[in-house]
Amino acid sequence: MPEGGDAFYLLEDSDLRHHYGPIIGQIAESHWWDVSTLEQLQPKKLTAAAGLPSDWTVDPVKVACLLRTADAAHIDQRRAPRFLAVLLKPQGLSATHWNFQAKMGKPVRQGDALLYSSGQTFSVDEYASWWLAFQTLDMIDRELRHVDILLEQTGRPRFVARRVIGAESPEHAKEYLPTSGWTPVDTRLHISNVARVVQMLGGEQLYGHNPTVALRELIQNAADAVRARRTLEHRGETWGQIEVHLELQGEDYWLHVSDNGVGMSPRVMTHALLDFGNSFWRSSLVREEFPGLLGHGMKATGRFGIGFFSVFMLGQQVRVLSRRYDWGQNETYVLDFRAGLTAPPLLHLAASEEGRILKDGGTRVSVKCAKDPHLRANKVSGICPTLDVTVYTVEDGVRQKAVEANDWLTLTGPELEKRIKGGYFGLRDERSDELANNVRPVVATTGEMVARAWISPFSMMGLIVVGGFSVKDLERLPGIWLGAEEMLTVARDYALPKVTAPVLQTWANEQAVLINQTDEPDFHKIKSSSVVLACGGDPGGLPVCLNQGKGLNSSQFKQRINKMDEIWFGGFERAEREVTSEDPRLFTGATNQIGFGDYIGRSWPYLLPHHPRSLFEWLHMLVREVWGTFKFEDDVEKVVGTAGRKMVKRTVDVLRR
Repeated sequence: MPEGGDAFYLLEDSDLRHHYGPIIGQIAESHWWDVSTLEQLQPKKLTAAAGLPSDWTVDPVKVACLLRTADAAHIDQRRAPRFLAVLLKPQGLSATHWNFQAKMGKPVRQGDALLYSSGQTFSVDEYASWWLAFQTLDMIDRELRHVDILLEQTGRPRFVARRVIGAESPEHAKEYLPTSGWTPVDTRLHISNVARVVQMLGGEQLYGHNPTVALRELIQNAADAVRARRTLEHRGETWGQIEVHLELQGEDYWLHVSDNGVGMSPRVMTHALLDFGNSFWRSSLVREEFPGLLGHGMKATGRFGIGFFSVFMLGQQVRVLSRRYDWGQNETYVLDFRAGLTAPPLLHLAASEEGRILKDGGTRVSVKCAKDPHLRANKVSGICPTLDVTVYTVEDGVRQKAVEANDWLTLTGPELEKRIKGGYFGLRDERSDELANNVRPVVATTGEMVARAWISPFSMMGLIVVGGFSVKDLERLPGIWLGAEEMLTVARDYALPKVTAPVLQTWANEQAVLINQTDEPDFHKIKSSSVVLACGGDPGGLPVCLNQGKGLNSSQFKQRINKMDEIWFGGFERAEREVTSEDPRLFTGATNQIGFGDYIGRSWPYLLPHHPRSLFEWLHMLVREVWGTFKFEDDVEKVVGTAGRKMVKRTVDVLRR
C-alpha cells in the first residue's frame, strides 16, 4: 500500500477482481503444489463475470498447468542478459544460474518435445553451470510429463509439448549442450534394492539392539503431529495427547501408539511417510498439505526422515491408521504392511469400526511385536522425560499418565530421579532422596532453563534431552540437561548439554554449599568436590581431601600444610579402612579427572574453559599458594601407616618445599 494510504490493485476493475480474485489466488498458490493435486482447485469451471460473453469460461486446472509449464520452460538468454551481468556481477550460485541461462537459445518444438541448445560450449571451469542446466532440463521434462498425465486422465486437451529432448541422460544432453575438454557422465546414485537399504539403515544397523528406540521414534512422530495441530488451530502449549497401548490379542502382543495430531492424507501416507531419508516437516509437501504451518513457527523434532522405519525392529506386521484432523470419519485410511518391507504395503479405506478409533482425527501406528516388549509407564516416561505433550500408557486394561506436558519443570528432585531411571535405582534410601532435594534450575543468560539437576558423589544418572527425548546418560549429574540440537546425530545417541561455562560454574558453586549442609560422610563429600571442580566451580567449604581420617576443606588444608616441608598425595583405597595409625603427611583424595559417561568421557564438561579440572590439580594450586614453588616426585612407595603390627605401604606423589 502506498504511503498515502490508498490501496493499489493489479486488477483495478472491482467487478472483475471480486469475481476472479479468489481463483487467481488459488492458482497462484497451486504453483507449489504437486501436479497430481491440481484437481483440488475450486470451482471446477468458472463462468464469465457480468459484462463478459457467456461462452467465456475458466478451467482453473488448465490455466494452472499452462502457467507452471510456461514458467518452468522459460530459461533462455532473455533471463540472463550479458550486459546486465556486467552491472550486477552475480556471485556464487547466482553466477552459476546466470552463466548457464546466458548460453541457452530459445526453445523450439520438435514433434511432441521441446529442444534446448547452446551455441557456446561449457568449459571445464563451467562444469557446475552445465550440470545445473541439465538438472533444469530434467525439471522441465518432469513438469511437462506430469501435466500431460493429468490432462489425459481428466479428459482435457493435452498440450502439444510433452517432454524435453536430451533430459533422459547427460550423454544425450551433451549433443545439444556441448562441452569443451570434459565429458559429463551420469554418476547419480542408484539403489537397486531399496527395501534392503531401509532395513540396514533404518533399524538395528543404525540404532543398535535397543527396541525402545522404535517406541521413541513413534512417540516423536506423534508429538510433531500434535504440535502441528496446535499451531494450525491456535491451541494451547500443552494441548494434545499421545497414548501408548500394549494389547495382548490371543498370544500376540500388539503395540499401538496413537495421537490426536494433524493426521495424514493418503498422499502423505504413501509418499512422505515412505520417503526414506526425507522428513515430511522439511519437504515442500508440508506447504501443500498445511499452508501457513511453517510460517507460524511450527518446529518439528523429526529431521532425518528415517525414524518411522525403526518400527520394523519390533515386528514385521505394521498397520498405520490415519485421518486428517479436518476430515470426516469415513475418510480414515489404513496403510497395511503385511510382510514388513519385503512387499509393498496396501492402502485402503478403514472399516467403519476402525474409523471410530480416531475420534478426533490423528494417527495410530500398530505393530505386532515379535516378543513381549515389557512396556511399563516408567519406561515410557524415561524415553520422553521433558515432552511438551501429555503421554498415557495402557497395559492390562489400566490407563495411567506417564508424562504430563512440560511437568519436568515442576517435579520434585525425587520425582525427577524416579523418572530418569524408570522407577528403579540401585541406591534408594534417605541419602539418595536428600541429595535429590538439592535439585536446582540451571538458567542461561537468556532466561531459558537449560537444566534441573543436582550433584551426586555416586554414579547416579542424569539425562541429556533433545526435543523432549532422552539422548544419553550423564553420570554424577542426575537431573535433566537440555542438549544442543546441532550436536544431535542421526541415531539420536549423542548430544552435549548446551549450558555455558559461566552458568554451569554458578550452579556448581551453589551445589557445593548445599552438599556441605548434608550429613554425607567426608568420603562422599570429597567425591562431590571432584564433580564441582569438573563443572568449573569452587568446592568452598566442602572437604577436598582426607588427613588422618578427617576431611579438610581448602582453607583447612592450607593451614595444615603451612608448617610442613613434605606432604604425600594418594588416592582412596579400601585398605585405608584397616589403617590404625596414619602418617600425618598423607593426604588422600580423588586422583584423576572424573568421568561423566561412556561416550563423552572427559570431553564434557572438561571441554569448557576452566581450571583446574581435578582435585589433585586443585590441591597443587593450594600448595603453590602456601609454599610458592615446590619439588614434585610421583609414584614413590612410602610407608603410610600401620594396621595392627603390619606396615601399610602405598604409592604416592611426594611434594617438598
